[in-house]
Amino acid sequence: MSDLIVRPRMLKSGKMVYEYAFEIARIDGKRKRKTKSGFRTKREAKEAGKIELSLYEKCGQTTKDTNISVADFFDLWMEKDCGLTCKESTLDGYHKKIRLYIKPSIGEYYLKNITKDILQDFIKDMYDKGFSKNTISSIRGIVTKAFRWAEEKHYIVASPAINLIIPRNQQPQKATITRQKPHIYVSEDRIKQIFERFPEKEPAHLPLMIIYHCGLRVGEVFGLIWEDIDFENKLLRVNRQVQWHQGKRTKKDIKLYNGTSKSNGYWYFSEPKYNSYRQIDLDDELIALLKREKEWQLKSEEYYAEYYTRYYCDQKLYVLGEKPTYDIIPMNPIKTAKTDNEINFVCRRENGTFTSPRVLTHASSVIHRELNFPEYDTYSLRHTHATMLLENNVNMVYVQKRLGHKDISVTMNIYANHVTPKIKNNSKQHTTAIAIDAGYITPYICKTLLDDGIIPAIPYKRPLTKKGFFKKYEYVYDEYYDCYICPNNKILKYSTTNRDGYREYKSNPSDCKSCEHLNICTNSKNKQKLVTRHIWQNYLEEADHLRHKPYVKKVYSKRKETIERVFADAKEKHGMRYTKLRGLSKIEMEVSLIFSCMNLKKLANWIWRDTFGLVRRTPILMNFHIFYLYIIKMVPFILVIGTICLQTEITDYWIGYFFNCKEIINYSICG
Repeated sequence: MSDLIVRPRMLKSGKMVYEYAFEIARIDGKRKRKTKSGFRTKREAKEAGKIELSLYEKCGQTTKDTNISVADFFDLWMEKDCGLTCKESTLDGYHKKIRLYIKPSIGEYYLKNITKDILQDFIKDMYDKGFSKNTISSIRGIVTKAFRWAEEKHYIVASPAINLIIPRNQQPQKATITRQKPHIYVSEDRIKQIFERFPEKEPAHLPLMIIYHCGLRVGEVFGLIWEDIDFENKLLRVNRQVQWHQGKRTKKDIKLYNGTSKSNGYWYFSEPKYNSYRQIDLDDELIALLKREKEWQLKSEEYYAEYYTRYYCDQKLYVLGEKPTYDIIPMNPIKTAKTDNEINFVCRRENGTFTSPRVLTHASSVIHRELNFPEYDTYSLRHTHATMLLENNVNMVYVQKRLGHKDISVTMNIYANHVTPKIKNNSKQHTTAIAIDAGYITPYICKTLLDDGIIPAIPYKRPLTKKGFFKKYEYVYDEYYDCYICPNNKILKYSTTNRDGYREYKSNPSDCKSCEHLNICTNSKNKQKLVTRHIWQNYLEEADHLRHKPYVKKVYSKRKETIERVFADAKEKHGMRYTKLRGLSKIEMEVSLIFSCMNLKKLANWIWRDTFGLVRRTPILMNFHIFYLYIIKMVPFILVIGTICLQTEITDYWIGYFFNCKEIINYSICG
């Protein structure tokens, strides 16, 4: 890299100016310099020289306007990239986060001046203000995608949004609540009042009943068609949801509707949130209601005849039993113009008009005013459904799958926060978490435990990396593009999946050969870095996420108190590390004898101390080792009525002492 020189220069007119100069490529072995003068100040000359030097050394890498602001760039990115690849609902979420969080914080910077430190300070500032980690993570994802696109389109040379860290081990000093409205559990009395206010045949009755009995999201309820209901097997299949597309309004539309948002909008079908296609069991009450509703719709259709409102869509909707496809992506508009794909909605009015989610907005306002229940919202019924399942001791994983959550932590943290007395009693009777050693932290074990509704309480496991080499966590996985990004900002693309279930991501050897970090990255002969990721890696990540929960920490703390010490004593001092026997029955007999003896020793120690009131052991017991372990199997012939057996190992002899409650009655030495 050439050095930039800034120096004063006297013109013939006697005026003092400044010029910059830097060395360029040699021609015919002769040194050459590029200079420019005429700057009024030294600072102006230095800034201009830096830009020119950067353009010279990185010629061909930056071809766009480098003076664009971050705010304008994000608008450009949303239009040129996201507008072509993202769903409408995703775009709405991006627009909101960019407008509320990104632009006010870093929007005034030049795009070319953004550094990793600026972005990292932005992330930390959000954490200090008390924003949830989910919110921060989503914003980090938006920033990462945007700056990567800027790099690809040559707005910048390299993306600064690499390895941005969200603080984990410290708590913000002043945490603010990002969700102002808490999740509400609706009591049985309130439920009765709501359905009395909205009886059968009211437009809001059926959607409210489906949410209460099935726990569906609002969009999923109104996306149901009759083909999704299996009356014979009492099943409901969630295959889609409905969403509202606002559309862009013209000046004529704004004037016509007085600036409101009623123009150019339409309902459309999309895939369920998180692609949560699922099948839900129905109870008899809801099945009976759905049968009555379908019979009523058929009669109404016959009565209204050609005046019955019918709906169609551009693409065919898959139904119960069919394999889900993505034909409805990015959107499948709902319209009255006739096509080959008629839609038989479950939620309709008497004349066939589609009952949209707006009917539940009206119902909520009625419940607030007339029933004096201002805390209620539509999702309260969904929370109530989850709580009722937990009250009846339903498996947590089943609740997660029924509600369509992305992972079990959402179920635990949000929908299981209504701790009713019944849930408390159930939690006392049933184990929901187990402590495991670091040796058992495998994808299969974590998946099996989580699928069975058991929370693995795991310890921290140190990275198994050679000293001086990059740790695996320094290679960032990008879920959106399904690739890894190395510390040098190079991409490791997916190659194949091996027979052990690990997906292999490999770097480009040409990039690695010239990389300055090669010696601390890989020792591969072909100069290629390989990073693997198991197909069940998300279960490992979920287990690692759960270990920070207070409940899981409490469970794991019991491990050293109840397991490790006695387990070590059994192996090291009671010969359980090796065995000379062969066969399951013989091993079981040996282990049972050892466990029985260890439990008897524990009882003997307790009785000895309690009977004589000893704080310290007597000299005859000073050299004895007392072992502790819970009883697995007791061998009857060891027990003597009114006595307790205490046995320990001294050199090559086994010495057995027999105690009653007050004195030693016998002892023997066995070779």
